[in-house]
Amino acid sequence: MKSLYLEEHDAFVRWQAVGAGEEVLLCLPGLNVPAAWEFLDFACAVDLERHSAVLLDYIGSGDSDPSPWFPGSLESHVGVLVAVLEHLGGTPCRVIGHSFGGTVGIALALSRPDLVARLVVAEGNLTPGGGVASRKFAAMSLEEFEGGGLAGITDRLRAKAIAGDVRAAMLYGAWRLADPRALHANARALADLPLTFAHDFFALPMPRCFVFGESGYAAAQTAPQPDTPDPAWLRANGIDVRVVPGTGHGMVRESPAGFVAALAAAGVLER
Repeated sequence: MKSLYLEEHDAFVRWQAVGAGEEVLLCLPGLNVPAAWEFLDFACAVDLERHSAVLLDYIGSGDSDPSPWFPGSLESHVGVLVAVLEHLGGTPCRVIGHSFGGTVGIALALSRPDLVARLVVAEGNLTPGGGVASRKFAAMSLEEFEGGGLAGITDRLRAKAIAGDVRAAMLYGAWRLADPRALHANARALADLPLTFAHDFFALPMPRCFVFGESGYAAAQTAPQPDTPDPAWLRANGIDVRVVPGTGHGMVRESPAGFVAALAAAGVLER
């Protein structure tokens, strides 16, 4: 476990480092999910002689500290990522973001394109509104969320986890441990994305890839959502579109090998 103290937030940001290759993969997880929970199997499936993976936990989630001074805006997340990447030497890296992490990755590339060699967005939000969970969280006030809203959500996830729902078990564990203020702020950041966000993404200079789970890809063609946009729209704006067979929104952990294959086909990973 690596860490960096951030004086402005009086908090440590922490990450796992896997592999020792020259090509750095910055892995950004979904909404307040510990990065290792999503990306460790993926990181172990890539060529670790060529690549090294940085599995980073956001402030207020996973092993990173909470901070009452951290606003949870996309800009504040970018500030943390820039500090970490500069601490690691400031070499351009390959950013791989899932869901919320994809949106944060886009924000990093918009702010510091010099730090992003390639950008992968795995069903990240491109337009305002939020995904299913973030929309529900953002609809509550912070007081409602802290005062019982989050507890009700995690109680229902726990019941589903006991019944054998693997995805519910992961989310229950992640959100039970997350700082409620950070989780709510991150959901609000997705709900309140700028109207120009997708077009700014399309204008970025580095190679960009949008990855769908198979079920998300099918749904996107008939009923596009903020995190599953129309694939034809993406392709028309220069985005490489890839699909991980047999998976849904959680394609990174549902099929690590399939995710690796999709990124290799897109040229993101060295074969």
